[in-house]
This record gives sequence, structure tokens and C-alpha cells, in this order.
Amino acid sequence: MEKILKVGLILSLLVSCLGVGLADNVLNIPLHAATLSLNPTGVQDRSALWVSRQINCQLVRFKGGASELEAAKSIQYISTDKIEVILNNKSHFQDGSPVTAEDVAASFDFLRQSRQVLLNIFSWIKNIEVVNNQELIFTLSKPTPEFLKVLASPNYSIFKKSFIEKAEQDSSLWKYPMGCGGYYVTQNTPGYIFIKPNNPDDIPVKFFLIANNEINQSEVSNYSIIDMAVDGSPESLKGFQRIDIFDPSQIYIGINATKQPWQSLSARCSFLAHFDTQKVLQSYGNIAKPANDFIPSGILGYDPNATFIQNIRNKYSKVVPPKLNKVCIAYLTVAIPEQYRSAFVAALKEQFPNVQINTITNDQQFGITFARSNCDFFAFDLKSNYLDAYEFILLFSEKYINFSGIYDDQFAKQIEASQDIQDIQERVVDYRNIINKINNQCLILPVLTIPNERVFISNKLKTPGMGQGSINDYYLGHVRWINQ
Repeated sequence: MEKILKVGLILSLLVSCLGVGLADNVLNIPLHAATLSLNPTGVQDRSALWVSRQINCQLVRFKGGASELEAAKSIQYISTDKIEVILNNKSHFQDGSPVTAEDVAASFDFLRQSRQVLLNIFSWIKNIEVVNNQELIFTLSKPTPEFLKVLASPNYSIFKKSFIEKAEQDSSLWKYPMGCGGYYVTQNTPGYIFIKPNNPDDIPVKFFLIANNEINQSEVSNYSIIDMAVDGSPESLKGFQRIDIFDPSQIYIGINATKQPWQSLSARCSFLAHFDTQKVLQSYGNIAKPANDFIPSGILGYDPNATFIQNIRNKYSKVVPPKLNKVCIAYLTVAIPEQYRSAFVAALKEQFPNVQINTITNDQQFGITFARSNCDFFAFDLKSNYLDAYEFILLFSEKYINFSGIYDDQFAKQIEASQDIQDIQERVVDYRNIINKINNQCLILPVLTIPNERVFISNKLKTPGMGQGSINDYYLGHVRWINQ
């Protein structure tokens, strides 16, 4: 009996040790998100896109600033408005079934009918013809030079046709989507998402959802890769290497033009002219620099000599902003870390004695959510997945993300038409005309630019290729332990 107990104890200890070992063989990554949706029909922030990158595949996607075929074996124009897509035979869904042309067509049809944002590509596609299991023909409404570039952005995942049909009846299935990426979701809870790799050599990943968009320095040892704000904005972290990834984003303050007194152009312009961007800039420290244009440097359409901010200050510096005892500012929680929010409040208190704070966690419809909130101001950020002004100006062409409450159908059509221009320089000219129209409405003020995304990587890891493109384009199957 004693011998049996000893054997049982040894086995128990062995299992316990194995459990610890398995737990350690996990990439722990914090995400700046209170909640995270894997349903592709709404706005997916960079956290959702990074998880999606692991569990889903696309026909083509960006890698290191260039497009790379993924589920497609080849994509070629057979005329100015027809594109032939041949699928490879290597892409499979999590149940082992191959990705077929029917699945691709069903995925695009689903997004066309259900998506609330990023709809431009569907206005370009006239028809998708399934030729056979591995071949499709995309027919465009007209020659569209930006089609393949937009197709490679991280917004057009492929799902199994039968899964889509079931998910249309039961949206809860999106917690565990049937994708064709290298990982699959095994746990999806309010606090974390756990994904396992198809390749046994790859490392499982546990994504932690951090509601306030920042972590304390005392907590950093719990994580493997950190791409979110760390309290105090440290230059370095013990046990981590730092890389700065060129991925420019811009912080803005916007105005709810449906609310008095902001229905007045003069009131909006005078407020923006007196808003102290330096207070906010100082709180961000050396990761940020002053914004001089509606879009940040590095984005197609950027003008280093843009003068809107200075012009509005010169014109309205002597115009007294509306005298209000109390105003409200709303933050998009995934965009503005908690440690920086007080700087916006301080800047507002130079004009208004009392400032109420609201938060918006529904980033899938953040614009319309704010416009209906009866709040005055909105702090948020924007970035482009393919470094193009279009992804900034579509803020005013798509209703669900338009925070201002002002929607002009003709202006929206002008924004969409910019993608029909084949000559890049002519398209830049059109972008500048659109940006000038936006500026003249005094609905939004660029506060600061963050040129690089700061990422801390555990010294225990090798991360080949990280830094060659946006972090949400990085495939975690490349990561290895130093001793692996």
C-alpha cells in the first residue's frame, strides 16, 4: 500500500511539473481592448486584427510593406476589369477541409451584405464567378487601380461557407470562427483569448484583454510581447528588448456638430484655435511629435507644409470660444490610454470649468455611438494599414465611424471616387482637396503624431521579421524561444 502511495505521489509530481512546463510554453500578450470581437463585419481595431491575423487567412496580405500571396497561388489581370484568382492547395480550415473558391465567394458575399464599414471594395466588385474549386474570376465595375492594394489590407478574411451560414443564424459562433490561419481559438473568455497552433513547433498564444489600455511596470514580467502603453512610458524594460516599428498613427480631438453650440462653424473653429495641443503632447513624452497635417508623415497624401492648424489659430485667436460651464469628452478606450486622458481634461479646463469624462468601448460603431451620446468632444486615433490617406478620410464617408454627426452624401462620393484615380500624383492632389474641405468644417483637430509603434519583446524570444511591417500584420508562428 505504501509503495502504491509513493508511486501515486511521484506521478502527481510529474504531472504537476509537466503542467508548469506546458503553461510556460505560451506567449502571453496583453491587448488594449476591453472586449474583442472576431466578427469581421464591424470595425476591427489593431488588437482584433492581430488576433485575426493568426486564425484567419486571406487571398493576399501585406508583409513588410509589400503584398504577399497567401491562400491564392496566383492573382493576375486578364483584362482591365477582370482578375483571375487561382487558389493554392495548401490552405485548409481548422477542420482539415481545403479552402475552395465557393468559400472565398461566400466570404466576400457575406462581408458585402453584413459589413458596416470598409465597404469601398464591394462597390468596385461587380461579380465573383466561381469557375471551379480553385479558380475565381473577379469582375470589377470599372478599372480600379487600388483594388489589389485594398484586397491585401487585413480586412478580407476567408471563412468556410457552411460556417458562415451557421453564424448568420447564431452570431455567438464568431467567438470560435472557422478560419484558415495557422492558429485556432480554443478559449474565448471576457478576460483572455487562447489560441493553439496547427504546427506543433509553433508556440500557443494567450491574449489578455486590458480594458484601460495600459499595464503597470510591475506587471511586465507576466508578458512575452508588449505593444501597448506601459505606465510611465519607460524607454526600456528589464528583461526585454525594444523595437520601434514605423507605423504612424495620429491622435485627434473631434467635435459633435449635432449639439449646441457646436452646430455653429465659428464656435467649432474658435474652440479648435484655443485648444492647447501642447498639454497633451507633453503627456506623451518623446514617443510623440506635433501634428502639422490632417494625416501623419509617411502617409500618401501628407503635406509637410500644411498650415491648417496655424491658419485656424491666426484667424480665430481673437474670437472668444463659447462660454460653457460644463462640457463632456469621450475617449475611445482602445485609442487613448488612461495615463494620457487627464491631459485632454487639463487642456479643456483652460476653456471650460467642468469637464465630464465618458468612455466608448464599442469600437465597432464608435463614430455613430459618439454622435448620439450628447457628448461635446471625442478623443481617438487613426492609422492606415497600407499608408494611404484614404483610410483617414473615409472617416467622413462611412456613417458608422463618422463621429461629427454631419454626413454629406456628395462629399462621401468624392472620397470614394478618389480611389478611381490611376495616377498617384493626381490622386494626391485629390486627397489634398478633400482634406482642405474637411479642415474648413472645423470638425476635427490633429493633436499629435506617433511615428512609431513601441514594442517590447522578452529576451527569451526570437522574433524574425518583426518590425518589417505593422504589428497587427505579424504572424506569431514565426516566434521561437531562444533555446528552441
